[in-house]
Amino acid sequence: MATKKTVRAAAHESRETELREAEAVHETQIDDWKRGSSLEMPPARPGMDQRWIRVSMNGRDDATNWARKQREGWHPRDAATVSKNFPVPRIEQGKFAGFIGIEGSVLCERPLRISQQRDRYFRQLNERRTASTNADLERVNQANANPAFGPIRMASKTTPAREVNVQTDMEE
Repeated sequence: MATKKTVRAAAHESRETELREAEAVHETQIDDWKRGSSLEMPPARPGMDQRWIRVSMNGRDDATNWARKQREGWHPRDAATVSKNFPVPRIEQGKFAGFIGIEGSVLCERPLRISQQRDRYFRQLNERRTASTNADLERVNQANANPAFGPIRMASKTTPAREVNVQTDMEE
């Protein structure tokens, strides 16, 4: 036989369950999820490539990174070059005053042809390294021709470890 105490507990539990079911726990999200470190940027100007470049870290200037990026052709993008329809964080003081920047990074741009030349250089470098590795493997197979083991074969399947959006990933 149920006591008053157990009857009340069951009724209370049921009422709480009903209330929680009626309550909306999560609203549907309109925006897609983004990494917290992903920084928004305005559309690139015609013929230009752009990316965020680190100029300071932990409150200290990163002169080495900035000098290297300047040699690669990157220059800060002036906030005045962006349409008023796209609000951008503008640096107000210091050597990057008037440029677009946030969290120790400055939005920089360079001509698209320079970025294409860089991509072509690294693609050719990768092709030469792959050809060299294949030639070395062939030499080893010829030198160690042993019917007991057979030739060493290289798998040429590649899979990306993670997707990289060049325009939004911060320079490291």
